[in-house]
Amino acid sequence: MPQAENMRLASQIIAYGSAAAPSKFPKDDPIVLNVWADVLETINVPEDVWPEAIRYWAATTHTDTMAGPWDIIHAAKQVIKQWERDESKKYILEAHRWKHRVARAKRNYGPEFEMHKVVPPPHWTGIDATQDPDGLDVVEIARAGWHRAQQQPPEVEMQPEEFFARLKRNIDKNRLPEPGEDTQPPQNTP
Repeated sequence: MPQAENMRLASQIIAYGSAAAPSKFPKDDPIVLNVWADVLETINVPEDVWPEAIRYWAATTHTDTMAGPWDIIHAAKQVIKQWERDESKKYILEAHRWKHRVARAKRNYGPEFEMHKVVPPPHWTGIDATQDPDGLDVVEIARAGWHRAQQQPPEVEMQPEEFFARLKRNIDKNRLPEPGEDTQPPQNTP
């Protein structure tokens, strides 16, 4: 049985799709909603992706068949690829991922849950990995992370020559083998 959240999402997707392309989306029927909600449980994306996915599907599909949930999921994956390249929307994706990583860790760890046990979001997002995102909106998390990221010093890209020069400086000469020394471990021989 699908969760109520997925039923609501399926209803919204079908309603939006019916408004955009009336002949391409099924009727808002309880059985259809159940099927769509079951399929939508297989993907976890921000809700703002779905309207864009429907628009993407409508713009790129040249068929007379009705839209199925897998068609819209495929379109959502294409929209996510576009969002990954969009400077402002990739923050929303990372905030959504962070929120769901924390929720999953809470379910898995139960009473032993601690924030440091969750894989932190990427450094560039600026998301505060010490703050519990429960009850916060994904856009709020993304906006706060974006502002924090703007205050961080930019990552410096090194040229290969500088990288190897720094690497050579950090090599401990006392740990290097002598020129004639055998560096192969001894073999077990009977």
